[in-house]
Amino acid sequence: MVAVEACLRRRALLAHAATLSCLLPIGVPPARVGASEPASTQLVTDATFGYRLSLPQSWEAKPKPLRTHLHEVLYAAPGAGGLKVGLTVDPVKIQSLEQFGTPEQVAERIVAVEQSRDGVKTVALRQVSSERGPPSFYTVEYLTESSRGTTVFRCKYCVTPRGLYVLQAQAKADAFDHSDGAVRRTIGGIVSSFEVLE
Repeated sequence: MVAVEACLRRRALLAHAATLSCLLPIGVPPARVGASEPASTQLVTDATFGYRLSLPQSWEAKPKPLRTHLHEVLYAAPGAGGLKVGLTVDPVKIQSLEQFGTPEQVAERIVAVEQSRDGVKTVALRQVSSERGPPSFYTVEYLTESSRGTTVFRCKYCVTPRGLYVLQAQAKADAFDHSDGAVRRTIGGIVSSFEVLE
């Protein structure tokens, strides 16, 4: 079951990257986790690909059985709550997100890719935002209902000369939308902490 879920997550990340880029499969060393963050968070940095993001201290790196991107890392919260974040980097021909389309156009393409996936019943776009750069970022939040359950995804996209960066955070919808807002704040904090350094 875990292998199937990993394959499906890989397929989703690949679909996002394929929507925005041409991929070249090359292996690279994993990201490093730094100690310069407060005790409750860990700073994940990668000098080769020039990014950083903050994660809760309790989150752990997870192995990827099959690598399909130039660079990819996966982290998950302990337990079976379904909180995960993955980051991929792939080469692209475009020089900016704006060359691919507006945030709304990109979001429409992402929703279309998600709707075409096996087992997906519905996809609902929930939020789209952008940050002007350089580099620019698009953030897209959507909900999928599938044979594997109902999940909220909050993804942040960026293009630099190094490639297309896709940060995908996910949580089960009932946890994300819970009235206490804890999971929503955690996912929001991770996504907003993601920076690509030029």
